[in-house]
Amino acid sequence: MKTIFLKIVYKKRSVLRSFTFRLSAMYVLILSSINLCSETPSLIFAPKRMNFVLGQDGSTPIEIEFKDGSKNILWTYGDTILGKFKGTITTTQTLDFNSLVDIKEMPPNSLAISDVLTDENYIDPDFKFYTKNGKTTQFIEYENEENPFLKRLWANDGIQIGNKLYIYYMDIETNPIKPLDFSVKGTGLVRTSIPETPDISKFKFERVKKFYSSGIIIGDSIIKKGRFLYITLRFSPDNNNIYTSISIARIKPSNIEDFSKYEFLNKNGKWGKEIEFAITKDCVGENSIVYDKYQKEFRITYITTESEIKQIRFKDFKELIKGVKEYIIKDLKKNKKMYYSAKEIFYTQNYIYITYIDPSIYQPIIFKISKK
Repeated sequence: MKTIFLKIVYKKRSVLRSFTFRLSAMYVLILSSINLCSETPSLIFAPKRMNFVLGQDGSTPIEIEFKDGSKNILWTYGDTILGKFKGTITTTQTLDFNSLVDIKEMPPNSLAISDVLTDENYIDPDFKFYTKNGKTTQFIEYENEENPFLKRLWANDGIQIGNKLYIYYMDIETNPIKPLDFSVKGTGLVRTSIPETPDISKFKFERVKKFYSSGIIIGDSIIKKGRFLYITLRFSPDNNNIYTSISIARIKPSNIEDFSKYEFLNKNGKWGKEIEFAITKDCVGENSIVYDKYQKEFRITYITTESEIKQIRFKDFKELIKGVKEYIIKDLKKNKKMYYSAKEIFYTQNYIYITYIDPSIYQPIIFKISKK
């Protein structure tokens, strides 16, 4: 019955696909399998993660410079499955989670640290997770009045501003009568000071009380370019809890905590207070925006309801408004699976690196494409 229900969600409410998988992962994992060799050079990203977790949602990188000058990548995740592998951790053959894992719990978010990614280490960098008492745990905590059985706090992208790190998170509310039914309440923001050295245990996050974006998902991806931060957001034009429409917001770094000062790209190529322009209406899950210093271009990456990973490339936001070509980077339709949350996680002079989530194994999958 769970599989039938998920197929109905996919066809009729595809935008909620990623959310449904997040909340029902414990059911999905034991029902599905995949042959990872069939999509080479696509591979599970960072298999060393599985020394700490069974599977995860999200996989969003944030580059951090610590006070001692060292640079690392922080990774945020949404729902994270904890438990034990019953035998050897296997990532190069067909996975059957029903026989391989013993699922214990699922915190709504998690945090990890790795070295900065390169062309050489991108497949399996070293990972270390934020833990308590030796167990991976959430870094965005519930407040006393919040019910963890009804609310999920899914971590999204973030950015370092001076000695502070900010991370957006999705505020999700479930239906106690219908466990697979839920709604997006809005987006919150947490902050922490940057530690002296790259010690993940030193991060202590707190909620930014005056920030809250009701009814929209902001913070799938954030970059700094010039005087502004540019942030992708998802909104529901018909207010029907379907969040497939992407738009862009901007804010000066000094005002990141004040949502009333955020501006949104409008259909005239200007910035205003209303969300009225959709770059696409067919995005499933998180997405990304980058500015490539080599190509001198912006890129927005996302995956469609038809499992096509697409990129939009443009020189400036006025060009974006006029309409730019979408490039199909990878077509996954033939696999007949409900992939989601495709994003560009980093680039080098010659390559672009993209991940997406495979819900049948609840893992981020990585591949690279040549800029040539």
